[in-house]
Amino acid sequence: MALTARSLSLSLGRRLVLDAISLSVRPGRITVLLGPNGAGKTSLLRCLAGLLRPESGAIMLDDAPIGTLPLRERARRIGYLPQSAELVWSLNARDVIALGRHPWRSPFAAPSEADRAAIADAMTATDTERFADRPANELSGGERARVLLARVLAGSPEWLLADEPLASLDPAHQIDILDRFRAAADRGCGVVIVLHDLNHAARIADDIALLHGGRLVAHGPAADTLTPAAIAEIFDLSVEILPAARGYPMQIVTCGRRNSAE
Repeated sequence: MALTARSLSLSLGRRLVLDAISLSVRPGRITVLLGPNGAGKTSLLRCLAGLLRPESGAIMLDDAPIGTLPLRERARRIGYLPQSAELVWSLNARDVIALGRHPWRSPFAAPSEADRAAIADAMTATDTERFADRPANELSGGERARVLLARVLAGSPEWLLADEPLASLDPAHQIDILDRFRAAADRGCGVVIVLHDLNHAARIADDIALLHGGRLVAHGPAADTLTPAAIAEIFDLSVEILPAARGYPMQIVTCGRRNSAE
């Protein structure tokens, strides 16, 4: 099983945002997409989710083109968490989370035991039980972010794709959410996340995909890919990488801009 991009190219307007990218991500592992602003991370993630159609190349899910899958099957298998999503519905948080079970239910059917169990597990995983009965559009930014993640988790997807899921979260809940992604991967889910924080990436990633200017510069195990040389090339930063500490595979210390360091 794999979710694979084959020679993927995409333009938005007159700008080439993805340039012949080939990438395969695997279940049970967390792949973090890293790169500067405009590198193509969000566009690649949306292509992997089947939300953007590339100009050339293909997205394959278990060797089948993703566009050939029925929409309900695709929604069951791939959960997508966008970078920013507004909650304008006058629903309480629990009902918003329950929407994640829609692909599994017949129209107008009452929730099944499996639905209720999945919703409860998603709420526990995201610490949303305590405001489950509050209107979703009255929640804080961090609370809304956790509700939206719970909605995706409630769908029990095989693949979980998240675009900058830590925005609007305080540091404690950032770590909690990263731990939830880790737990999902440990259960066999394939997880692909767009992140900006190098240390968050170092903490959570099994694999790193480095993008720059719409191209895939490197892809592989985090320890082999997230190197001082690669970070200098992609981010123009001079860094030191420290040994493992307190459960972190590595810790990245930013020393400054590479050019100023030279």
